[in-house]
Amino acid sequence: MANFIILRLVPTEPVDEQFFRDSYLNKDGTPITVEVLDASFANLNPNDWSVPLGAATYNTSAPSDDEDSWLFQHRREVTDPGPPPVTVIEFRAVASAALRVTVPSPEFKSADLRIRVRRGTNVIAQFAVDFNVTITGDLDPPDAADDRAQFFQDLPAAAYLTLPDPATEPALGDETVTLPTDGSPPNFLDLKEAVVEVLQADPAIGSNPADIEEALATLTAAQSRHVAYELVWNRAVSPLPAVDSNTVEHMYTTGETDDASGDETARQQFEAALIRQRVELNAEAEVLAKYVFSLGAAVACERLSREATRAGLRFPIRPAQPVPTDGKFMEAEVSLKNP
Repeated sequence: MANFIILRLVPTEPVDEQFFRDSYLNKDGTPITVEVLDASFANLNPNDWSVPLGAATYNTSAPSDDEDSWLFQHRREVTDPGPPPVTVIEFRAVASAALRVTVPSPEFKSADLRIRVRRGTNVIAQFAVDFNVTITGDLDPPDAADDRAQFFQDLPAAAYLTLPDPATEPALGDETVTLPTDGSPPNFLDLKEAVVEVLQADPAIGSNPADIEEALATLTAAQSRHVAYELVWNRAVSPLPAVDSNTVEHMYTTGETDDASGDETARQQFEAALIRQRVELNAEAEVLAKYVFSLGAAVACERLSREATRAGLRFPIRPAQPVPTDGKFMEAEVSLKNP
């Protein structure tokens, strides 16, 4: 018997089962991985994924005993009337992650989960905490792989995850920063790597580590915003709304005889898409800019601490005593010098 968390994975919009498999689950041959973290009082750091509660990577095969947890595409048995009648397996544009877990220490109601989705080393989605999710216990999955797939996909889901559009994913190895949807700060190691990539691509800075550290430690508010906008306005991830030049010409030229001429609805939708994209990306960049500036401040403080030759410490001598009237000292200072 074992305990499982069942997560349902769905696309951003209805798609056929093959596109779902080849683009959402296994884009360019790189499968997705779903990880869950117990977001209890003992682990509220959204960036500490060193010990996930459970993880599963997409596999084209049905769940078998080869792994403890599985991520698989939903399938159904369908009878082809023939003749002769034949039972075939049809796939669906839905997937499930069945994560075998050790039940966390008892807390209010049930476990609270922080969930993220990776493709290779890229984090492509990070979700807000799902509170009090159902952990299905005492399960004994069937031995046959296809029966096991049916068994898990028929169980109720603990949470639903809408996977991001594969067309907006960054290329593997392309530095990007994923802002958690619950307002938590991004992973600062990932943020530093991404900021460094922006800085070293600037002709005024270059790839010299000392110059990059100097640029990081002296980032102004305006420079932090610029770096944030560089990262968020990734044209590979957020391309302009798709429209061909002929359509644009018809939308904005009067007196055209083509049927598309004067399509006011199409023009308004196109302009609204442009505005919406700019507003959404700018809002995300403004949030990220604060973290970029904080990163620069942290690097500056680290450098000051590393280069300091002297440090002063002030500490109380009699913290529990009232202010003395007998001339005795309440505090003392000590100066530490690096020889």
